Amino acid sequence: KIQSPWYLRIHNAERYYKAWESKFKCEKLYRYYEGFQWNSLDTNNQYHRPYTMNVVYASIKSKIANLLYTNPQFEISPRPGKMDWNQEFAVTSAQLKQDVLNTIIDNPQADITEDIKLAALDSFFRFGVMEVGYSADWQNPNKPTLYTKSHDDLSINEDKDRVLEDLEVPVSEQVYFKHIFAKRFRVSTSDSPKLKNCNWCGYYEFIPKSVLQNTKGINFPKVLSDRYYSVDYADATQYFNKVEMNEETANAIKNGEICKVWRIWDNVSHTKLLLLDGQFETLYEGEFERLPFPTYRFDIALTGSWYPIPPVWQWISSQDEINESREQMRRYRRRFTRKFQYVKGSVIPDELDKMKNEIDGEMIETKREGAIQIIQNPDLGAAIQVGLVTAKDDFDIIAANPVSRGRASDRQTATAVNKISEIEELRESVEQIDFSKFVCAAGREAILCAGENLSLGVWIKYTQDPGNDLEELQANMPVWKYITASDIEDGYDFDIKINVVNATPAQMAQEEIKFVKFLTLVSQFPQIALSPTLIRETAYRVGYRNERAIREMQKQAMLMMMEKAAMMQTSLMGAAMQQQNGGVNNQAKGITSRGTPNSTDEIQSQLQNQVG
Repeated sequence: KIQSPWYLRIHNAERYYKAWESKFKCEKLYRYYEGFQWNSLDTNNQYHRPYTMNVVYASIKSKIANLLYTNPQFEISPRPGKMDWNQEFAVTSAQLKQDVLNTIIDNPQADITEDIKLAALDSFFRFGVMEVGYSADWQNPNKPTLYTKSHDDLSINEDKDRVLEDLEVPVSEQVYFKHIFAKRFRVSTSDSPKLKNCNWCGYYEFIPKSVLQNTKGINFPKVLSDRYYSVDYADATQYFNKVEMNEETANAIKNGEICKVWRIWDNVSHTKLLLLDGQFETLYEGEFERLPFPTYRFDIALTGSWYPIPPVWQWISSQDEINESREQMRRYRRRFTRKFQYVKGSVIPDELDKMKNEIDGEMIETKREGAIQIIQNPDLGAAIQVGLVTAKDDFDIIAANPVSRGRASDRQTATAVNKISEIEELRESVEQIDFSKFVCAAGREAILCAGENLSLGVWIKYTQDPGNDLEELQANMPVWKYITASDIEDGYDFDIKINVVNATPAQMAQEEIKFVKFLTLVSQFPQIALSPTLIRETAYRVGYRNERAIREMQKQAMLMMMEKAAMMQTSLMGAAMQQQNGGVNNQAKGITSRGTPNSTDEIQSQLQNQVG
């Protein structure tokens, strides 16, 4: 008898997911990444193992290097709110949230870099999912497993089992980041391209039975269904049946049991559930305000489904063509070794044995001319070589690999190569922007969880000088401050971005090119350097997004404008003073000249002119 409504919901979601997984061959895509790309040939024999040129693996490694951040750091800026929004306080609030978030990220227990990398890798074959939450109990993935008595003695039955040691996490309260394997994540059959519009979503995981039994707040059933997982079986595909085992084996599995549980977030009732697989009994129930799942998908399906189109699905045909071409070339090399023919009776048998030796330049005696001749091998054929080159180019175009830019230059015009490069750079930029949004969504959820749930305060490290009185101290060591949840949850909204200073070497090289181009344009056109508006427009035109550097350039532009205005004002004042001084001097000269009597020569000249 089925009592839980989640039995049918989860079973339908499982069928829905399996249909999508089968359609895009997700398991096959992952095998291609591992290098198992031949299905019809024998792969066990080392010598006859087919040739595999794994460009899928190489492309994914290259793309991940352009997506990931070596040490993620966030920048938070205020977002205007209601009419009573205070800009000065909003800036201070944003700076405080930034310091809180970066302090959480820097905690080695968070280990966000590894979770982001796993999510990025998962997105090539399915999709990337992370869970961001707050916990000080069993839900925290950093909490060690309970140490029970049955761990050392498998003969102990369920009634006598007890907890010997319950280790706490180093930080009792913690905002955690947890990568969710895509193969375990499910959405409702009434799904939507947006996860928040699905009726429900969730994932399954395996938790030791002793943890569920001995954790407060979990209503573990006294009578469990006769289905068990081995404690060493991480992801079981079938149940163990006690009837098929003897009593000792059954007790060992029972006491070392791993329970499969479902963690469900119901968007209709806004409740999160912990369900025991089988009859789906409810072990735990709570409320939630937002879904804690930042997700990353390369391509959204046009069918309206939340499940995406895996990018590696588009690479399979070109990958198969590359392997087949390389395998044909290798077969030719192995099959067509040098062979010779000779006329029977024209060579002494002892001389024929010399053909099998590896001595170079050895003389062979024959009874007539031309007795031994080499058998010519057939040509490899240009079609195989051309097919290999074409398959590589096709793969690079589909996958937007940057290696195609250099190789294509030998066979295409410069215009065509530049066009391909522009398309590839555009695709890479879009992928990086989308992935940055995914990382920023995880950071935003982390700071919201901290503000809503922290009951104790945390020490945060300032990233900027909080005041002149600490300037000398901060020059030598970090400045820390103790804050509470009320300091974070202040009602002021914010925007969050990734700091590109902590990007991978490939991203840093791209940012360097953008920065040099930005400075070049500013220096070549003086009118840009004098306008803060033109500086920002120039930075965005070349793709440069470092807000701190842009604001610093704008400050310099404002100073230059003020200096230029001051110089112009000084020049005008000087000209006015000079003109004023010039008029006074002319007037004084006139008065002086009128008050001075004429000389004798001037008087005689004037009298002669009058007589004439």
